[in-house]
Amino acid sequence: MPVAARLTLLTHATPGPETLAALAEYDPASLGDFEQVLLVKALERQRHWLDGLQQPAIAAVAGDRGTHDWGREELAAALTLSKQTAGKRADVARMLSGPLHLTLSALQG
Repeated sequence: MPVAARLTLLTHATPGPETLAALAEYDPASLGDFEQVLLVKALERQRHWLDGLQQPAIAAVAGDRGTHDWGREELAAALTLSKQTAGKRADVARMLSGPLHLTLSALQG
């Protein structure tokens, strides 16, 4: 099967460890322009899946707003972010894990 066809299939494959491992086998420098774009597209879908997995973990560390101020500092240190950026990430994670749970489901796959 041509590389472009395989990458097209991986672009539409269910996100997960197997798909990510298959994508990791490609060297972007060895691909043509079209194949490189397909690889980026497929990797972007995987990144969204990983972001979706990370949100509940961030929300758990952050706790309820104002309850775990240490959570923002822990996130900032663990992710090498400013406290303000970590706080924003925590706010987004809380929203995605609560009222916007359907959006979180869409991110996860």
